[in-house]
Amino acid sequence: METLECPFSKEIWKTLVGGILETDFTSTWSDIMELMTQPSLNPTVAFILRYAFQAAIHAIWGERNGRRHGDDPAPLAVIAKKIDTTVRNRLSTIRSEGVMKQEAGLRIWFATRRAP
Repeated sequence: METLECPFSKEIWKTLVGGILETDFTSTWSDIMELMTQPSLNPTVAFILRYAFQAAIHAIWGERNGRRHGDDPAPLAVIAKKIDTTVRNRLSTIRSEGVMKQEAGLRIWFATRRAP
């Protein structure tokens, strides 16, 4: 099974980017790779998707390792919130660094957050 196809990982991914991808949402690894490399994708959206993907994989892998070493499982909502905060922080630092081509990133991220 590919990483984002297990129900736990898929739900985290959907929580993070479901609002951005809408009807294009997928949890299939090859489809995600194809989607993130489309030349027609808005550069800011592409950055957000790629960064959210990286942060999600890192968090899911960390959760997996923690469980394998005896840690208590973290609730899905806690992991999703941690990743959301990571993405927000990165988008905020880009904005404060004055990277103009990604200026709309934080606005796009906030606009696509779904209510719990």
